Formats: sequence, C-alpha cells, structure tokens
Amino acid sequence: MSHFSWQSAMTESSLGPTVKLTLFVIGTYMNQHGTGAFPSYATIAKGTGLAKRTVQEAVKAACEAGWLVKKAQFKSGKEQASNAYSIAFPVDAGSAGAAPGVVQEVHRGSAGAAPGVVQEVHPNTPVLTPQVTQTPLSSADADGVPAAKKRNAEAARIKPESIADLFNRTCCSLPQIKGMSADRIKHFRARWLQAGKEMGRYDPKDASAGFAWWGRFFEVVEASDFLTGRKTGIRLGFDWLMKPANFLKVVEGNYDNEGAK
Repeated sequence: MSHFSWQSAMTESSLGPTVKLTLFVIGTYMNQHGTGAFPSYATIAKGTGLAKRTVQEAVKAACEAGWLVKKAQFKSGKEQASNAYSIAFPVDAGSAGAAPGVVQEVHRGSAGAAPGVVQEVHPNTPVLTPQVTQTPLSSADADGVPAAKKRNAEAARIKPESIADLFNRTCCSLPQIKGMSADRIKHFRARWLQAGKEMGRYDPKDASAGFAWWGRFFEVVEASDFLTGRKTGIRLGFDWLMKPANFLKVVEGNYDNEGAK
C-alpha cells in the first residue's frame, strides 16, 4: 500500500490532532512506499511546532496505536542515531504473549538487516493493513501450495474485507468485488505465499510488507491498458488475477503498457 493511502487513512482515523500532526511531518520524509524516514525528534519538533517531549509522546502513541513502526538505529559502538520510521496500519489484536500497549525491542542481526540495528516492534506489528491477524492459514491445500503446520507461523492472515477494500479502491477500472467467497479467499492466500515465499517479494510473516506489496501490485494492474480493458474492451477481474499463471505474468510485467517496461 502506498504512502498516500496511509496518509488518507490516518487523517480519517480517531487519532488525536497532536499525533496526526506528528505523523504528517514524519510522512514528509518518507518515500512513496512509506519507508526511508530518519528525522530526529528535534527535526520533527521543528516541523510540527511542538515541544520535543510532546513529539516523543506522540510517536509513542502512534506506535502503540499501530500507525507507525519505529526502529532504533545505532552508530559505531552504542551511540544512538536518529530513529527510522515506516508506515503501518492498525491490526485487530496484538500478538499472543505480548501485553497491550507494550513496545518490544527485537534485534535484527540476520541477513538483510544492518548490523547493530535494534527494532522496536509494537505487539500490533507486523502491519500495513487494517484487520490483519497473526492466525495460521487454513490447513487445506490451495493451488498446490500446501498449508502445512510448518507454514502456519509464516503466513499473516489478511482478512477478506481488507484485501477486497484494497482492490476496490486501487483497481477502480475493474469490476468491483462484492464479496470474498471461500474460493476467492483460498486463491488469494495461495498467491500471498507464492509472492512472498516462492518469489521472494516480501517476508510472508511480515503483514506490513506483504500488504504494501499487494497495494503496489494492484496499482500496476490499474495502470495496465490491457488488464483494465482500455486497449481491448475486456476488463479482467480479481478472480482472473488470482489464477497462478495469470498472476505470474502480471508480476513479470507481461501486461505493462508499452514504454512503461
């Protein structure tokens, strides 16, 4: 999902004005995907016109509400640098075993993470979508992708109404989804694992990164003259996109407009 979608949803949320203002200023430092923001508390305070302490409290409230992810970064040794911020969306419930409102520190020393970076993760994270829960997928197989017990911990379950809403808001030129049937849900979960596990587009355990990628995927679909019927007169819908072969072709750019490839 894009930074614009996050900003729009955040503006319409029940967050207090101080928290919204703080998030808006932090958002001005982010890229289109809602990452890459490293403003210091002093910088945020200057942009909002608020006291530094007020900004710190607002950032904490935003993280606890599930609208922001903060990563504490460190320079050589133990000297702390400015935090890194990325967008998030609230989830229905915190992860099991974590007390509500508690921010946990998780060290990211594995491959892909910068050495010496400690990530502060709210129990409502990973996120980037409304209505995300950390419950396992169905035990039934889907399109040849086995949902074995080993996969249960890897698949952040996206509620059907969330993906339907994302599709309808992004792919305005395509037939709108009126409901998510059991078959549609099964195919989407299979594609979730295909994109994350098999294609390596995101970590299937990271609902935030996964939902962001799907937002961009639907943006690519909406931009395609072929998929939207602007070129052929035939509009291709959600069910067509969720078929394994079709999905792969879209990801590989086979339906991108000429000049966009």
